[in-house]
Formats: sequence, C-alpha cells, structure tokens
Amino acid sequence: MIRWAIGLKFRQMKFLLFAFKMKSVLYAFVLICVANVANAQDIYRCTSASGLTAYQDHPCAQATTNAGNGANAGNPRIRVISELKINALRVRQVRVQHAQCKSGWYDHLELVGPIGPDSSEVVDRVLEKLPRCGHKNSPDSFAPIVYLVSGGGELEHGYKLGHTLRKYGAQTIVPPREVCASACAVAFLGGQYRTIDTEGQLLFHSPYLKTGDAVYCPGKDQMVGLRQYFVQYLGAKDGQFLFERTMTFCSQRAGWAINSDAARLFGITTN
Repeated sequence: MIRWAIGLKFRQMKFLLFAFKMKSVLYAFVLICVANVANAQDIYRCTSASGLTAYQDHPCAQATTNAGNGANAGNPRIRVISELKINALRVRQVRVQHAQCKSGWYDHLELVGPIGPDSSEVVDRVLEKLPRCGHKNSPDSFAPIVYLVSGGGELEHGYKLGHTLRKYGAQTIVPPREVCASACAVAFLGGQYRTIDTEGQLLFHSPYLKTGDAVYCPGKDQMVGLRQYFVQYLGAKDGQFLFERTMTFCSQRAGWAINSDAARLFGITTN
C-alpha cells in the first residue's frame, strides 16, 4: 500500500472548526495499491503499454510503444523534452509524432504525484510555453493534453490547478488502470475536455482534517466553495449530484470511485 496523505497539525483543538472554513482545507486520500502501482512514479503513457492506441485522434495512436518495459529507446517517434520534479510532483513533457499536426509532432504533459502549493504555477508556466499542434487540414489547434495520476493533495490547490487547466482549454486524461483521487479529481474537472481511459478511475471524498487517528469532515453548508466549483464546471444538475455524492464519504480510505462509464453518464467526462 502506498500512502499519499498530507497531514495538517494544529496546536490547539479550537482551530479545527475554524479551519473547515478556510481555503486550506486538507483534501487528501490514501491511495490503495492497485495492480501496477509499483510503477506509478514511472508511468508515462506514450512509452509504456497503456492502451492509448485505442484513441484514433490521440498522439499516442501514432507511436510505436514497447509493451511492458516502459522504455522508448530506439523509438524515434517518442522523445522526452523535459522532466521536472517539484517537491513530490513529477511533470514530464513528452513529444510524439502525429500525422495530423502541421509540425509532425504533438507535445503533452504527464503529472504524477500529490497536488500542492506549487502545482498550479508549475503547470501554468509549462503550458504557457508548450508548443501547440496545429491541425494539418484546418486553422485550428488540438487542445493540450494533460495526464493526471495522483492520490490527492490540498483542496485549495486542486481548485487552482483546475482553473489553470481550463485557462488553457486542456484535455485532462486519467491513464489506463490509474487513479486520480481527491484534489486530483477536483483538478481533473477543470479540463475543457475530460477522459477516463481503460480501467482508470476518479475518486471523490469529503475534505477532512486529521488529528491523531481522528478524521473530521465539514458539513455541506461549510463547503459552499466546493459546490460552486462543481457547478461551475459540470453545470447545476451534474455539479450538485457530484457534490452530494462527494460529501457522503468522510474517510481517508474510502470514496466515490467512478469509472469511465459512470463518469460519462453523470456528465463528469466529455467524451
């Protein structure tokens, strides 16, 4: 089991109730180990067996992948442009040949790790400089693609990252057999276009504060900002439904797990 939880410490219990009303409400999740979680830090979807080739219009569909070993040695169609590690978050820019781009290639981002104070700023700066794929047969450009694999982080920074992703009209994708949980799931909603790949999952749970072994969750009336955020990006009906389901789970280890079919039905994904 790999734990992705970020704790908040308070010297006095009286700060707990006050903290629920602050933007720094902790929003973390303990990610239960999945079959391939041992490789989670090295999952870069165009260089491993990912199932992304099922997407005809996706740049990875044009790549020749080396199944199982995650290597791209000897594959001229894939090139890692940059790799950053900001605290525990890893951000990788990958370039893949794409026949529909005027340039002949497409760059995407891969985010792996907890969502923290620097996440939005890092992604903003990288997306600002990310080359765009201009469509070969039209004046349009493809939306920048951002893959998300994370067990959570802080709610405030989930909001910020989501707003940044929407600023650039990004397509957010949960890769195959991976989880984007908690603050990551909040950030995912900021994507202009949203996809959950084969056996991928989003996981939502109530924001919480932890002291010792105890977990404290705010009431629905204290999480107006979360409700507004969901409604902003999903609309009134779907946003309210997601909010109600999210607030049902007050736990570090449990949440509302959503696969691609459920996400499509409830208006969480756009594909």
